Amino acid sequence: MNDLSLQDLLRIEDSSELMLFRCEETDIPWWPAIRAVYLRLIMSDLLYKESIIKQRNGGSKSRAIKYLARSIAHNAATRLRNVRAELCFMTDSVGNRQVNGEWFNRLNGYFTARYPNSSIILEDHYNWEWQFPRRSGPVLLHAGDRVGQALLAKILPINISLQQRAEQMLDLLHARSFAELGWTPPPAQRQLLVRMLTQKASILRYQYRHYRALLKKISPRLLFVNAGAYGPFAALLVAAKSLGIVTAEVQHGAISAGHDAYNVAPRLAADPIYAKCLPDYFLSYGKWWTDQINLPFSRISIGNPHRDAQIEAATNAAQSPRAGAAPIILILGDGIDTQIYINLAQALTVAMSGRYQVLFRPHPMEREEVRRKFQGAVQMDCNADIYASLLQAEVVISEISTGLFEAIGLSKRIFMWNTKKSQFVYPHPPFATFSNKDDLIHLIDSGNTGGLSQDQIRTIWAPDWKTNFDSFVRLHQNRPA
Repeated sequence: MNDLSLQDLLRIEDSSELMLFRCEETDIPWWPAIRAVYLRLIMSDLLYKESIIKQRNGGSKSRAIKYLARSIAHNAATRLRNVRAELCFMTDSVGNRQVNGEWFNRLNGYFTARYPNSSIILEDHYNWEWQFPRRSGPVLLHAGDRVGQALLAKILPINISLQQRAEQMLDLLHARSFAELGWTPPPAQRQLLVRMLTQKASILRYQYRHYRALLKKISPRLLFVNAGAYGPFAALLVAAKSLGIVTAEVQHGAISAGHDAYNVAPRLAADPIYAKCLPDYFLSYGKWWTDQINLPFSRISIGNPHRDAQIEAATNAAQSPRAGAAPIILILGDGIDTQIYINLAQALTVAMSGRYQVLFRPHPMEREEVRRKFQGAVQMDCNADIYASLLQAEVVISEISTGLFEAIGLSKRIFMWNTKKSQFVYPHPPFATFSNKDDLIHLIDSGNTGGLSQDQIRTIWAPDWKTNFDSFVRLHQNRPA
């Protein structure tokens, strides 16, 4: 693993020439379409031990066909009601959960519940799972649009001129990658990148026209796009801005000075063409997060409604610890390097025997692998709800898990593993850090490290999300149409 920083990586894109490759009709640059994939190919090779570009299970074809048929009928019925909404949320369904038999979108459901008569959700599928009935609505399903765009990219005749431009852009990137980092993709990846960029570039104008027509029908004043900074929604954001719609992204996970999606090279940060592809506003959990990033949008701290709701529920359901029970050390996996966490948990179990109970909580991405390979190797945390586990833990340990931040204000002491990976992702962490097992044991035994002040907690988790979000909405509801 090399001593790689995000700033090293971003030098690759610090080129005004890169922004010259763009859609002729819409002026949308091509780079956002493949930026995340390209940078993460490099990170996979130079920083991690395996690929961090995960392909999720697509489910069976028959299930997909059934879902698509139902979604087309559902969308047609919804549109027959002539749905118009002041607030439109483009999101995914990965975090959907059932509450009393109804499906609830944890990313946007708290917001739509505050504005039930003026909100609509545009939602991507998750493994073709039919997630109805809904706790809040209306919901338009985006799967048909996604499939249509993918099919269009495959069936359009190959535009030789477009492909040649894609090759030129990638040659520029490969040359810069080699000059800055000594990295170049192997031939198979080069061909894949050319095909991917050519297909994405070929449908940009169709995406723009489609989203512009859709937004005209919905006629929102505010469009919230989940993960809007990542690039694939560039056509949607540009279309919205062309109609005078204010665009925003609500923070959905941990971001930092080492997050590639929320930090760009200086030339891109100052480029108005690149800024067109980003949301106008970023609504963060707190000021600490937005101080870490440099994307050219306005930042507003509102808090985290899902965390607040989960903590309230977990606190109400929490049971008092048994008298004489050993305090808990909770180790959070990161879903990538499972073995090193198992090793740490085993070492701590021996070192802390009789004084602490050591539990390992796998990341959702590695949960099945841990059950299959490491059953009985360490004691597992089996709570379905991480907040219940954090409330019970005295000490929380991880490398880059978002759970470290979730533990703030819930667990007494938090320690971050100081590795090349964590240095890359969190170059300025708010936590006490350790380098090895002996260092960690010394910190735990010292008894006076690992805590955060109330001022630190408030900068990470802003209080009163309802008032903050309502203020943002009112600001734009009252603007002239």
